[in-house]
Amino acid sequence: MHHLVFQTFNSSVGITEKVYFAELDDPFVKLRLQDWFWHQRTTVLARLANYMKNWIPKILEVEIEDEKQLDDSSENFLRYCIRYYLQIFYFSV
Repeated sequence: MHHLVFQTFNSSVGITEKVYFAELDDPFVKLRLQDWFWHQRTTVLARLANYMKNWIPKILEVEIEDEKQLDDSSENFLRYCIRYYLQIFYFSV
C-alpha cells in the first residue's frame, strides 16, 4: 500500500495531481508520480524534493520510483488524459 503524499493542488509545491510515497528508507524517499501534471515531471519532482527537504531536514534524497514516470511524451500524456476522463465518467454515472 502506497501512501498519498500530495493530491489535487498544493500551492506550496505547485502540483496538480497525485504523488505517493513508494518507499521510505530513512533518510531516503522514493516517490511515485501518478496521473498527468501541468508542469514537466522533472520540475514536479524537483519541487517536491525541495519542499520535502525543507519540511523534514532529515531527508537527504528524494528520488522517483521508476524513471519511466518522468516521461512527458504526448503518448504518455494522452494515456493519463484518457484514464482521467474515464474516471470522471465512471464516477459520475
